[in-house]
Order: sequence, then C-alpha cells, then structure tokens
Amino acid sequence: MAFLRYRKYWMTKKVALAISRGTSAGSCSYIVEVEADGVVGLGEAAELDIAVYQEDATRIERELQYCQDLLSRFHPFQRNSIEGAL
Repeated sequence: MAFLRYRKYWMTKKVALAISRGTSAGSCSYIVEVEADGVVGLGEAAELDIAVYQEDATRIERELQYCQDLLSRFHPFQRNSIEGAL
C-alpha cells in the first residue's frame, strides 16, 4: 500500500514576469510525496497556463485527491495495475 501526501504553497517572484500573454507575480505549487515500505519519493506539481492547455490549483488538487485514494489500494511496484486504474 502506498500513501500520497501533498502540501500547497505559494511562490512569489521577486520581480513580476511580464510576457505577451500577461504578467505573473507568483504561482501556486505543490510538493508531492509518495511513501511505501519506508521509502519516500518526492515530486512537484505547479499551475500551468498556456494558450492550448490550462491546469489550475483546483484541477491539481482534484487529481491529487483522486490519486491519493487510488494509491491507497496499490503497492508502487504494481505499476501496470495503477496505470490501468488511471
């Protein structure tokens, strides 16, 4: 059985980034941990907003919560089963 935990934090830029699509002074990000058998894997997730694709904090949290429930039923070595359940 694997456990997924995540922490949300806000990253503020020292100087706002201005590009043709707009200006950004910061973004919401997540530190993601998956633990099984005393081994912890670390990852991250961050908001993304480009012309053809958008992933905001609400969507990221919804998907992390879904994966949290899903991973509680599997061991990380069951990759094929996890992939099939996704």
